[in-house]
Amino acid sequence: LWEDDFYDLLFRLLEAHGAWLNRDDKYAEHHNHGIMQDQALLYAGVFFQRRDWISHGMERLSRQAEWAFNAEGVHKENSSGYALMVSRLLQKIHKFLVDSGETPAETISDAAQRSKEYLEWCTMPNGILVQIGDTQRQVMPVPSPSSCQKFYPEAGMYFYRSKAQGHPGDGTWKVIKAGYVNTEHKHCDDGSFVLYGKGHEIFSDCGIYGYEKDRYRAYFLSAKAHNTVVVDDSTYPCSA
Repeated sequence: LWEDDFYDLLFRLLEAHGAWLNRDDKYAEHHNHGIMQDQALLYAGVFFQRRDWISHGMERLSRQAEWAFNAEGVHKENSSGYALMVSRLLQKIHKFLVDSGETPAETISDAAQRSKEYLEWCTMPNGILVQIGDTQRQVMPVPSPSSCQKFYPEAGMYFYRSKAQGHPGDGTWKVIKAGYVNTEHKHCDDGSFVLYGKGHEIFSDCGIYGYEKDRYRAYFLSAKAHNTVVVDDSTYPCSA
């Protein structure tokens, strides 16, 4: 496999990818794709021992981490699933840098830590992550919050959880959503709510169908697919 010609080809390809990823005109600022680009650039930078790639990747990643979650720890892309994904991605990159002998910016680990409480509130008593916005079904550790309610005024979200008596899954949990920062991964879910009680999602959020621009995607994005007020039996544009 590692014959000379093939090794040289892979080496040149990785070097070309690193050079492309280092370009700011190809960079996705304020987006989880940008974090993935920085991850790949840092991997390439460590592999080739390119200090310029490593420092540039860490500088961009630090800005991304600072932007990704608001001061309350709520992810700005309107999705509990993407909040989880970005938090785990930042933790993975931070570990890679430390294991590689680098000193990551504190903002990288701080951002992932800030989201921890929010993700716990997004987890229903049965351990399922609420499917707000573009979110797939995901199983989480069942949280044990110290309080019964949490309000995120900047994000416009309110959570309630009853005190656990017996099995945690028998509790009551709800979220009311009435705010957003931008429209990335957002649905027409303004003023919507999700209600869980005694082992069942009584009023559920649809989560993600896919990204294909077809009638199914259109329905999953619409107000009709969420527990909210619908006027004249129609939805509204999911735009700023």
